[in-house]
Amino acid sequence: MNSQQSTTPRSTFNTKIFVGVLLVIAVLLGLNYYYKPFYHQFLIKLEQQKNATSPTPTPTISAKQQLFEQLTAKQKIWQVMAVPLVLGQDVAEASQSAQLQWIIKNEPGLVTVFGQEITQDKAQQQLTQLQQSYEQALPPLIAVDHEGGRVQRLRGQGFTQLPSWRQLCSNLDQAEQQQDLQNSAQELAAVGINIVFAPVVDLATNNSVLGDRTCSDDLSTTQQAAENFILTFAEQGIMPVLKHFPGIGQAQQDLHQQAVAVQLRPEDARIFQYLLDQYPNIGVMTSHLRLQNKLSGRPCSLSSECLSQFSQIYNETLVFTDALDMASALQSVQTNSETATAVVDDQQAALIEAAKQAIMAGNDVLVFGKGVTTEELDQVAAALVAEYEINPVFERNIDESVIKIMRLKNLQE
Repeated sequence: MNSQQSTTPRSTFNTKIFVGVLLVIAVLLGLNYYYKPFYHQFLIKLEQQKNATSPTPTPTISAKQQLFEQLTAKQKIWQVMAVPLVLGQDVAEASQSAQLQWIIKNEPGLVTVFGQEITQDKAQQQLTQLQQSYEQALPPLIAVDHEGGRVQRLRGQGFTQLPSWRQLCSNLDQAEQQQDLQNSAQELAAVGINIVFAPVVDLATNNSVLGDRTCSDDLSTTQQAAENFILTFAEQGIMPVLKHFPGIGQAQQDLHQQAVAVQLRPEDARIFQYLLDQYPNIGVMTSHLRLQNKLSGRPCSLSSECLSQFSQIYNETLVFTDALDMASALQSVQTNSETATAVVDDQQAALIEAAKQAIMAGNDVLVFGKGVTTEELDQVAAALVAEYEINPVFERNIDESVIKIMRLKNLQE
């Protein structure tokens, strides 16, 4: 009897302790869910664990701070612009020379290579000349589409021609797949490529306009293939850019030609979250996709609501627009007020307005397709400089993006 009497209070006391511990854990989990106080520490630990394979570890900006402060508004604007450079056998020498001279004059922060059947010799010659011609201490980052298959710019003599992304993902011979990617990454690094617009992580659907540009309709398969791609190119100092946030696998029409709206599924965006949780300091390309009954009819790329998580959670991620001259970006582009209904009809004015809205939405890099002329780019830059000088929020966004780009360039030195 005495033994039973002494046991009961102790059992009650232990139960209270257990309940108390559960309550503390619940509170901490609640704080982490709503305020994420441990998120930053988690990323630090993760970066330490992945130090040997992290795609683009972020150094401090101190070495570049003085240069940043010396940049004019015009120089800052050009730093966030990725301008086209068209190479290839079918491009006249005079045209290529004129392109290079214009780029050297304006010193944009990034250059995107376009063209067909570009050989390794031609790419190395032109890109080396470009890098050596910049006068300031911020040479351009060189980007290229490199999904494989029909979307691979550097595929002429001297470059490995990758199969389509779908074929790469379905190749059961993992060693062969890995070797193809390694060879390709080494070749691109050798000619001076810093950034690849790939891998595509949009999930496949029936009748998707992307076709074999998608890996699979399976989330896990696409995640594994994307991680393999990320780490393989990262080993060569090349930053991958995930395509196309928040997921355009359901689109059945070409966004280059028209505006497209879909009902986004949870899994479409979930794969971006998974990959950025693992590799928060790579790149993401935002699409001009519209979401049904959301974003006030704006494309995701021009909506601060759609891109809010990058400033709130993934602020190390470098955010690229898809080409701003695509019809899906320019059709029905509205004036710069989030609530405005006025539509910009003139093509050049629409391109300028889309560029302004892209910066306000949270993009770091404005990408332009090969069809945009140097005269049009000059007008865009002038308009953005004017906006920078009168709009404090626009100025802040540009400054933050320039610093991120400078950090990335610091890694190339």
